[in-house]
Amino acid sequence: MTQPVPDPAVSPSLVADITTSPPAPAAQPRQRGLLLLILVAALVLLAVAGAGFVGGFLFGRPAAEKYTVWVYLKTDANDSDKVEVRKALERLHPDNAIRFVTKEQAEAKAKETFHDYPDALKYMTAENLPESFEADLVTRSITCKDISPIWKMEGVEKVTVGRKYHDDVPGATIGC
Repeated sequence: MTQPVPDPAVSPSLVADITTSPPAPAAQPRQRGLLLLILVAALVLLAVAGAGFVGGFLFGRPAAEKYTVWVYLKTDANDSDKVEVRKALERLHPDNAIRFVTKEQAEAKAKETFHDYPDALKYMTAENLPESFEADLVTRSITCKDISPIWKMEGVEKVTVGRKYHDDVPGATIGC
């Protein structure tokens, strides 16, 4: 086998660089392993953080509470006022049907509730008890922002929000 004749235009060091193959990097498999380890660690960290967020979101939220909204009407409230109040209560997405309580029903309920207090009952008559609406809500939170538009409606005298007693959670009137 004969050696090729060197070309005078090409330097000998360039010929050596062209004819010899580059050395294989010795550290390349180690770098791949390190990159793979970092990638796996990042994915595990992301999965743990995501699980913590989802767990906190699902289990850290307060439990749904049971509320009742009572809307007491003025004595001069007309039918269109009552229709508007009912629509406003429907926007709160009540758990059950919205109940309209007449003056006579309010008197009967007062007699049942306060039967041991005859002095108070003589003032709780159909003539001086207001008509009202009642709506039950089951929600994780209730805000005054949800309820306050009802206060400003024509024909509305008073709005009360109460949390119902359930599962050892005491009842309360929610103040806004």
